[in-house]
Amino acid sequence: MDEETGPVVRPARLSQFAGQRNQRVVMNWLFEVETKVLPFASSEREGVNVAMSYLTDTALQWLRGLPVRPENWAGFRTVFMEQFLPADYKRRARDALHGWRQTRGVAVYAAEFRDLVLACEDVGAAEALDKFTRGLKPAIAFEVMKENPSSLDEACRVALCAEDAFVAARRGSPSSQGLGIHHRSGPTRAFDVPYGESSAPMEIGAQAMEVTCYNCEERGHFARDCPKPHRARAQAQPGKGAPRRD
Repeated sequence: MDEETGPVVRPARLSQFAGQRNQRVVMNWLFEVETKVLPFASSEREGVNVAMSYLTDTALQWLRGLPVRPENWAGFRTVFMEQFLPADYKRRARDALHGWRQTRGVAVYAAEFRDLVLACEDVGAAEALDKFTRGLKPAIAFEVMKENPSSLDEACRVALCAEDAFVAARRGSPSSQGLGIHHRSGPTRAFDVPYGESSAPMEIGAQAMEVTCYNCEERGHFARDCPKPHRARAQAQPGKGAPRRD
């Protein structure tokens, strides 16, 4: 520790890059260099040399085969991306983003969505938020739209909470209460039935005509409304208890 300049800040160790032709791995490694190496290098050339020292396997073979090694970061970044990313990776990412839909959990969907947005490099915040919401499963997208989030991060949080609430509701957990997802047990009340699914008045009348009276065995009314004299109820059979009295 230097008393005049204060504590020395040492850069975090950079991840090695072995030549994976994967957009996420490539872009993350470049980002690491820009945040962990370049700010602490005495010169841009030194920063590039440090980054090169973390190349292994096929990436190191590529570096050894370069006729001229770039001495500045912009030049290195360009040749590096040309080698390990497809020439049309931005178009591919935008095509994928256009039709991206949630097929698994929200966390996985959000992580993959962010990768595509980063690969496109020119997707605005409003466009990203809109595409993220449209790609969610309908029930979760509805919950997100109700909250009207102002950022992609906020939309992700709402979507994760909605997913948790749906899972809790399916399991009948009390934690689903107050989260916009209501789980009920027991008989369904009239106002719980969606419009168009409950019986209309004429349908109820038609159903009543199908009942059979237990007193006269005729259709169209219940035993309590039967106009004929009520028959005596059957006596209990021997050995099965005393006869019932009205």
